[in-house]
Amino acid sequence: MKEIEFSKIKLENGEIMAYRHVGNGDNVLILVHGFQSSSSFFEDLLESFDQDINVYAPDLIGYGDSTYKIKHKEMKDWAFDLYYFLNALKINRISLAGWSLGGLVCMDFAGLYPDFVKNLILIASVGNEGFIMPDKKEKKDDHFKLKLPNFLKDFSLRHDESFTIPILNGIKDKDIDFFKDLLSQTIFNVNDPDPNDLRKMAEDFIKQKCFLEALLAMVKYDNTKNGSGLINNIIMPTTWMHGDKDMVIPIDNAYKSIENFPKKVNFIEFKDSGHAIFVDEKDKFLLSLYKILGKENKNN
Repeated sequence: MKEIEFSKIKLENGEIMAYRHVGNGDNVLILVHGFQSSSSFFEDLLESFDQDINVYAPDLIGYGDSTYKIKHKEMKDWAFDLYYFLNALKINRISLAGWSLGGLVCMDFAGLYPDFVKNLILIASVGNEGFIMPDKKEKKDDHFKLKLPNFLKDFSLRHDESFTIPILNGIKDKDIDFFKDLLSQTIFNVNDPDPNDLRKMAEDFIKQKCFLEALLAMVKYDNTKNGSGLINNIIMPTTWMHGDKDMVIPIDNAYKSIENFPKKVNFIEFKDSGHAIFVDEKDKFLLSLYKILGKENKNN
C-alpha cells in the first residue's frame, strides 16, 4: 500500500488548494473529483497506482480541505483554479481525468488550455449540455423557485424539493449517517467501498462550501456551439468511461454527449459499474488508464 502525500498550496488568486499525491516521473495525471465529494474519494485508487505515474488529486476550491474565498458561478471558474494549481506546481503537460462534475471542469480546462492536455479522460461525466435535475414529473405546484444568495440573483433554477432541501439540511446538521446512506444508494449503488472509507467520504461531503453554486453551474453548463463553444478546442485524444448501471448520470447521456465532440471519442462502457467505476471495476479502470497513459501493463 502506497503512502499518500497530503499537502496544501497557495494559488495566485489567494485560495488554498489541498491535494493528494502519489508517484513520480514525467507521466503526470491529474484526477478531478465530482460534486458532493473531494479527493478523498480517490484514496483507494491512489494507493493502487504504479509508482512511476505521477498522480495529483486536488480538492476543488470550495470542497474538502480547500478554501472558498471567491464565489464561483461557472465551471470555468473551477477550471481557472486548476490552471493556477498547475502553475503553482510548475506543471505544464498533463493527462487530465475528471469524474462526474469533475468532467465538466476538465472539459472547460481542455477547451481553455488545450496545449496543457495530452489526454482528456472523462469518468462518468456530466453531459456537455449540463446536469439534468431530478424531477418527480408531477404538477407544477410541486416545484418552486430556489431562494438564492444575493451574488446569484441572476440565476434561476426550478428544482425538486426532494433533491435539494434534504441535502442542504444534511450539510447544516452535519448528518453523517444521512450522507452515508445517500452515497450507498446513488454513487455506490453497485458496490460499497470500505465502511471506514464510506464514513470519511460522508464527512468530506459535509465540508462542501459551494453546494448551490456548483449545482447551478452544472445545470446551466453548455460547452457546445450553442453555449460556450469550448468543445471545439477539445481536439486532443479523449476517452469517455461510463458505467451501464449509473444512477446519477445515465449512460444514454454519455452517448448523446460524445456526438458533440469535434473528433471521435474513445468510449469505454463498464457493464458492471454504477457511477463510481473506479470502485466497482477498479482493475479494468486502471488497465484502461494505463493504456491511455502509454503503459500497457501494470508493473507490480
